[in-house]
Amino acid sequence: MHKLTFSLLIMVLISILGLGWALDNLFDRLTHQPQDQLRPYREIGSSLARALDLHPPTDRNTLQSLNSNFTLSLTPITEFLLPSELKPDFIRGIPLVLESDQGLTLNFYLPRQQQVLGISGISPAPNKALLNIILTVLFYLGIIVLILLWLSPLIRQLTQLRETAKAFGKGDLNQRISSSSISYIVDIETEFNRMAQRIQALVNDNKLLSSAVSHDLRTPLARLRFGVDALSEMDDPDIRHKYQQRISADVSEMELLVETLLNYARLDQAMIAIEKKPVYLTDLVAHCVHNRDHKEKSVEIIAPGHPLILMGDQKYLSMLINNILGNALRHAKNKVRMTLTSSTRFTELCIEDDGHGIPEPERKTVIQPFVRGSQTGKTKGYGMGLAIAQRIAQWHQGHLDIFSSTDLKGARIRLRFPGSKPS
Repeated sequence: MHKLTFSLLIMVLISILGLGWALDNLFDRLTHQPQDQLRPYREIGSSLARALDLHPPTDRNTLQSLNSNFTLSLTPITEFLLPSELKPDFIRGIPLVLESDQGLTLNFYLPRQQQVLGISGISPAPNKALLNIILTVLFYLGIIVLILLWLSPLIRQLTQLRETAKAFGKGDLNQRISSSSISYIVDIETEFNRMAQRIQALVNDNKLLSSAVSHDLRTPLARLRFGVDALSEMDDPDIRHKYQQRISADVSEMELLVETLLNYARLDQAMIAIEKKPVYLTDLVAHCVHNRDHKEKSVEIIAPGHPLILMGDQKYLSMLINNILGNALRHAKNKVRMTLTSSTRFTELCIEDDGHGIPEPERKTVIQPFVRGSQTGKTKGYGMGLAIAQRIAQWHQGHLDIFSSTDLKGARIRLRFPGSKPS
């Protein structure tokens, strides 16, 4: 909105100050006769004044017949009212220019005749009252034109925003606004696109959750129903105990599924309250590895000699690392490697394992909720680990990418964060 306010201020200043200055100059040029344009009239008037002073006309008709283009008049000096400060120069022979509503009048002093020769009808001055009205109308018309020119791109942008929002509201979730850096409302357009992206992600997640939950809940519910029915018909204590254990396991599985769903649902709410503080990433990785049970598999940490500081929420960054590390330990055969590197632009955390890896066609889908890779086999899980990690990485302006490990031949998960720095 700063760009909109600034552009409006500039437009107002240009309209008022620029147009006012231009029209003032035009008014001055139209209402003030330049001195060099009167020079021919002065020369003609001086010659005529000398001639009349030596040979005065016998009557007024003779005087007027000298030049029909102008009005000539002779006035006694005693009747020619003149301010005292102008009289000395006029007596010395300097022509005097007087302006009235009828135009300009050149006056010449005839010393012998003690009269004043007046030549009127020279380039009459325009009607100032009418000129003021015309220029005032032009001023307001100019402001209206400039405002319309300024409003036209804004109206187009708002129209595009309205049409995009209307289409988005009708269910076309792929609608986005093609914003430009010179747009007045680029901030609003950017926020709208972010909102649309977020809504689309939520709708897609909801579809995945509904289909996955319906599938994953049916199996334990069916086993529970079968176990309860069988338990009511069993009299043998050993068989009853066996069915009770199965029912308890199914209940625990459902509890885990519900807890996983609730944790994923809380992520969107947590994004609003996320607090970013300096986090020592090297220490956090070491802490996550220390708290993991990995006696049967080795975990190698490769880190630079100095600690790395990352601005983020330590609780959710710990959840991110634990989810990826848990997946790596679950699928690894013997070894997991965690590598920390840093540069002037990024800090990277790569987690590799020597498992089966993730096939390239599945790398874009396994980061979605409740999507499990084809190489997971009989390992437990609901396909939420990478989805949660991807969401948390996005909160921290990071990226999660999946590759194949060159050394360990399994999966290689790379987390890249901007804005980090060495301690």
